[in-house]
Amino acid sequence: MVQTNAASADEDEAFENAKRILNSKKGSFYPEPEYGIAANPSDESEAACLAGEALKSADGVFVAAAEKMENAYKITLIANGKERTVNIEF
Repeated sequence: MVQTNAASADEDEAFENAKRILNSKKGSFYPEPEYGIAANPSDESEAACLAGEALKSADGVFVAAAEKMENAYKITLIANGKERTVNIEF
């Protein structure tokens, strides 16, 4: 199956929106108090759960994994079979 430029642009936009959500602290975006990620996770499992909760409104973007780094978590996201990573600092 050949992917069109429009589909690729939609995926890029979905990943950018997910990155924006994950790099916003929950409650800091005035019009939508539920926007953003909630807390500082204690481990990779909790980071994946918090990321998934934050992305519940991001249509078609799912959390595949979370990896603890020195001062951040690397979150692996999937949309339409494509994989990207986002770093979240707490």
